[in-house]
Amino acid sequence: MNLYNHQYMEFVSKEDRIDFIWKSETKNMTDHDFQYTILRYASYVMEYRTKKVLIDLTDFKFTPSQASQQFHSDYVTRIYNMMGVTRKVFIAPFMESKVIGKEPGTDYENAFMASYAEGIKWLNQND
Repeated sequence: MNLYNHQYMEFVSKEDRIDFIWKSETKNMTDHDFQYTILRYASYVMEYRTKKVLIDLTDFKFTPSQASQQFHSDYVTRIYNMMGVTRKVFIAPFMESKVIGKEPGTDYENAFMASYAEGIKWLNQND
């Protein structure tokens, strides 16, 4: 079910997660747009009490500033920790698949997967 559709992204509700799908229009976004978008997604994680996070970077074209990266750490990561997120996967076809584990400040496992199928498989391990 499509929960939210915006020029830069869409959020799609799945059985046990909400997929965050970035669009190619992100090439025109600003840091403020980026911060608004990631906080908007975190609000859906809170509302739906989602434990698994999937972020599709396939068409993501923006490069967040250091301040926006810090914003993510200061706000979004704290929301994910507070809500008990257990796993977060980035779908990144331009990278090799790898499990990062818990990054500093996170209470959940992190991974980058080259395909959607790999990302779903990883998210559902140990269920």
